[in-house]
Amino acid sequence: AREVLTEGLIATHNHFDIALELADLDIEPFRRDLALAEAKLRRDPDQPELQQIRQRLVKEIDSRELDYYRRRVDRFPTDTTARFEMSLRLMRVGQIDEAIRELQSLRTDPRHQSKVLVYLGFCFRSRNNWRLAQRNFEEALQHLGPNDDELRKEVLYQLSQGYAESGDLARAVDLACELANLDFGYKNISALMDQWQATLQKVKTT
Repeated sequence: AREVLTEGLIATHNHFDIALELADLDIEPFRRDLALAEAKLRRDPDQPELQQIRQRLVKEIDSRELDYYRRRVDRFPTDTTARFEMSLRLMRVGQIDEAIRELQSLRTDPRHQSKVLVYLGFCFRSRNNWRLAQRNFEEALQHLGPNDDELRKEVLYQLSQGYAESGDLARAVDLACELANLDFGYKNISALMDQWQATLQKVKTT
């Protein structure tokens, strides 16, 4: 496939679509290696060397995919799906401020609105801006659909932790209870909920 695309690229004098297909094809070996590494880690998660390999592969894939989607957005500025995917890669490679700007440009796009709000929340959390993270996470909850269960659980988890860190344990417990009602085994939410409830109880009795 690569040979055919390379020949086509030469014959068409670097046609954009063929160049982009070739760029995507170049990422495939890294994706396959990542799938193999993750399969091995599922069988034996306590392998530091394999974990490091996985991290390097994820970083390489994110960097290459970011370049891929940048090129698409540069060529097709109104392609909101490509812009959304670019925003996620920006976030993953740590270019948070640029990711925020791109995500905010998509806030009113109905195809991406709920997920845009979720990822804006993640971005502001990474910048230690709890108030803006809170606003976006809570708005996201109002827009997430019935097929967004995993995102909903993660948003509830992030909100409960954020409220606890900001000192509002009562609100944190309420959100933790809502999450536990959906999935009691989600991450460490049951332990956190017990911890926050115990702290609240101590405050009431003192």
